[in-house]
Amino acid sequence: MKSGLIPNSAVSSSSFWGLEHEHYRARLDNQISERSTGSWSAKRNIVGEWIQVNFGTVKNVAGVIRQGRPVHTQWVRQYKVACGKVEDRLTIIQVGGSDKIYTGNSDVGTKVYNRFPTVLSCRYIRIYPQSWHNHISMRFEFVHGHCFDRNL
Repeated sequence: MKSGLIPNSAVSSSSFWGLEHEHYRARLDNQISERSTGSWSAKRNIVGEWIQVNFGTVKNVAGVIRQGRPVHTQWVRQYKVACGKVEDRLTIIQVGGSDKIYTGNSDVGTKVYNRFPTVLSCRYIRIYPQSWHNHISMRFEFVHGHCFDRNL
């Protein structure tokens, strides 16, 4: 995401707050500018909102790194991740038969890395915020599968 190899058109979401809060603004380390609030912000603060990346082809993914919205006190505290090769058949990551809930951020700028239980093979990967501070807002990056055993 951050490198720009994933085009804006490959990032989608259930909603966004308005202009300058669009899903493609969710790139890790994005900052506030004349035309951007520096992150994706959902339109509503409800469980069920999501943000998704279409890699275009199947990729191996090891985890996700997230940040909150720069300057504003908004971030995702907990989230689930779904993955799949077909957009309408995504599967939520589970551990021990239950949906895995990942710990998110506790401030706007710290990068929090969560490694998946195994390397996932996905074309589509979707993040479902479960709890948040003030508003659902985030920036993120996915980690390549070959980095699975590395400490980031």
